[in-house]
Amino acid sequence: MYEIFAHMYQNLDKPRFVINEYMDKNNVAYVKWEFVFTFKNEKKNIVLKVSAD
Repeated sequence: MYEIFAHMYQNLDKPRFVINEYMDKNNVAYVKWEFVFTFKNEKKNIVLKVSAD
C-alpha cells in the first residue's frame, strides 16, 4: 500500500479524495467519491468518479 501512495505523490500534483455521499445502515456501507488530481507539469484537473459498497 505504501508503494501505491508513494507512486501517486511522485507523479501527481494535488491528489485528493472528495467524499460526495456515504451511507452506513444495517452492516452495509456505501461510499461515493471523486479522486481529483493533475499530472505533474500539466494544468488540467482530472476527476475520477467512484462508487463502492
